[in-house]
Amino acid sequence: WTVCDTSTQWIGQMGSRSRDTVCAPLQECNATTEYQVPAATRFADRTCEPLSICNYTTQFDLIPAAIDRNRVCQDLTVCSDNGVETQAATAISDRTCECAGEYWGDGETCTPWTVCESFELETGQYETVSPTITADRQCANLTVCSAHAETVYNATATSDRACECAGEFWGDGQTCTPWTVCNPTSE
Repeated sequence: WTVCDTSTQWIGQMGSRSRDTVCAPLQECNATTEYQVPAATRFADRTCEPLSICNYTTQFDLIPAAIDRNRVCQDLTVCSDNGVETQAATAISDRTCECAGEYWGDGETCTPWTVCESFELETGQYETVSPTITADRQCANLTVCSAHAETVYNATATSDRACECAGEFWGDGQTCTPWTVCNPTSE
């Protein structure tokens, strides 16, 4: 009886009492241009399929090719007009981008930083969180002092003003209430 070498052959027809086993050569896939689907078994040949070809000027290998798997091509990230490339793409990795100048975001989408209203105005704003290339500036409204309060600390671009009630008034500086006047009792 013929015994098939399963590293190079598959059993095309199993032998019986009246006939010998028929061995067929395994199809060889070209590893640079093809992958096998499915893999060969004792009783079935492999099938070779053409590998996808990535356009490396606009794509990269998200999943590289293997003997039993096709490659998966992924479009390259496109940096925003207000972004810069921080790492170049390769055949197996995407490019990375970040925002530049006075913009924040992920590098693909860049948004101008928020501008706080002038802290020199009575109802302006001050910066509570500084902007970065990935996070926007945060602003808060300035405390408005009561007409019966004095400014203890002036506002700056990054700090609020502080108020204190004055004279015959008490409170938090934003709301000032007159002191209660007690009537003297006569004896």
